[in-house]
Amino acid sequence: KIRVIENGYDPEDFKINSSIELDNNFTIAHIGTFSPSRNHKILWKVLKKICEENELFNNKLRLKLIGNIDFSVIQSIRNYGLESYIQKMGYISHEDVIKEQMKSRVLLLMINNTPNSKGIVTGKVFEYMASKRPILVIGPEDGDLANIINQTKSGLVCGFDNERKMEESILRLFHNKNDINSNSKIYSRENLTQKLSSILDEVTQK
Repeated sequence: KIRVIENGYDPEDFKINSSIELDNNFTIAHIGTFSPSRNHKILWKVLKKICEENELFNNKLRLKLIGNIDFSVIQSIRNYGLESYIQKMGYISHEDVIKEQMKSRVLLLMINNTPNSKGIVTGKVFEYMASKRPILVIGPEDGDLANIINQTKSGLVCGFDNERKMEESILRLFHNKNDINSNSKIYSRENLTQKLSSILDEVTQK
């Protein structure tokens, strides 16, 4: 028998939310290492298409990149003519990362397109959820991460090749037409510790 305790987040890190104002622009933020295996070019293709068709979106879009960004990612963005939208921030403190997450309009989560992709649950998804900002996931629509996102109503999940859904999802987020209301409390480290305690009680009683 196997029971899973997820990574979770520390609620103390997010007590600054009352002083945070959202970015004026439509910022899509990626935080952390952006490796070649997470560089899903379908996103850049869809963003380029929307920019060409929607003037307001074109004027508002910003790509906020925080952390270690592989050169291939920047090159892909350039290839689709999106370089002028980049807001590259490099490494910043954890406190500032949380502030930037909470300011951003959308938080981007790219899952590695590998054979085990359905089982990948990145650690940062829990802090993303705690930021109370919509999460846009590019990855398996029937994977473990998708189940967490759907269960908590934290965002939208688009498959690696699902261009139509990706375009619809981005426009839905842009127009703020969503029912995203993250129920992330179950993944606080306090609640996860209680879960672990209950499992240990159950085991010892047997």
